[in-house]
Amino acid sequence: MRGHFKDFLFMNNIRNFKLLNPGLCVPEKDEDGEHLWGEDPVHPLYGRYKRIADLIIKEAESFGSRGQKRPGEPAESANKRRGMEPRPS
Repeated sequence: MRGHFKDFLFMNNIRNFKLLNPGLCVPEKDEDGEHLWGEDPVHPLYGRYKRIADLIIKEAESFGSRGQKRPGEPAESANKRRGMEPRPS
């Protein structure tokens, strides 16, 4: 499934996109031993969606700081020569 999404995003020139698997942040039981999933393990219990929302917010906040280039001097053309005097005619 991951490969299909990556191919779709690449072929449609969609950049700065991240896929999250919310199933990884909602284990079978929480720290207190309470079940996070109901009888239907496709959807977590109502109050457990907060864990998924927290994961999305955390990733969104960290996503903005990744991949940014440090500010630097503007690139100069390779053809420019500094300190060279013009040739005499």
